[in-house]
Amino acid sequence: MRKGRFDEIFFVDLPDEAARAALLRLHAARRGLVLRDDELAPLVAASAAFSGAEIEQGVVSATYAAHAKAVPLDASAVLAEPAHHPAARRRHGRARRAPRAWASARAVPAR
Repeated sequence: MRKGRFDEIFFVDLPDEAARAALLRLHAARRGLVLRDDELAPLVAASAAFSGAEIEQGVVSATYAAHAKAVPLDASAVLAEPAHHPAARRRHGRARRAPRAWASARAVPAR
């Protein structure tokens, strides 16, 4: 990992509120669920420590759970998922902070 070996090294941080809202809408819509604004706010708050992939998997897991219960997928099913699958950031807080510190001096923030 040295300058010149790669054109640039980028650091991609966890999604902010706007990005989480967009990801939730996107992945819910792919599964036939249109989230209203009043449904979206608690989902955005509950996904604060989640990566984009974890947000997607939360919606996927909610889809499977709803199917297993023979009920339609709704926002409450998606909201229940973070309780069952804590974000990796919560599981590995210190390990996830180290890359930020490393990247602050060595990488270009991806925005």
